[in-house]
Amino acid sequence: YLRLGYVWPQTPTMCHIWWFVGDGFSDTMTILMAWASFERHILIFHNQLVSTRRKRIFAHYLPITIIIIYCPLYYLIVMGFPPCENIYDYTEKLCSSSCLYRNEILLLYDAIFNDILATILVAIFSISLIIRVLWHNQIRYRQRLQWRKHQKIIIIL
Repeated sequence: YLRLGYVWPQTPTMCHIWWFVGDGFSDTMTILMAWASFERHILIFHNQLVSTRRKRIFAHYLPITIIIIYCPLYYLIVMGFPPCENIYDYTEKLCSSSCLYRNEILLLYDAIFNDILATILVAIFSISLIIRVLWHNQIRYRQRLQWRKHQKIIIIL
């Protein structure tokens, strides 16, 4: 699109692929990031939840597998069998937009659960991890807070 000024090839399939890859992979990564932010708590403070192979399957592999299956499947169903008729404008970036964004119920569900909630959870889990590590070292072990020691984790998060 950026080189020619229009979508090429000008087919509905190309637009569907573009929408699926753009929305599906983006939301999959956002939700996986939210899970990874939560899983850091498990790995640091509840390592007994991943101590055996069986526990590791249920606490680590199963949630990741569910997320990786859910997101593409959701977009495959919503974009593959849309509840309305798509309008393809090949002169616009991304062929305009899928009719998913004209359906209020699907738009709200997608925005709230696949985008906003996941992004908020990443922030909450990351901030709470910093607070929890600092509290754990200062209160539980009665250690003086050493900012230099925790500077790296704060910058990373």
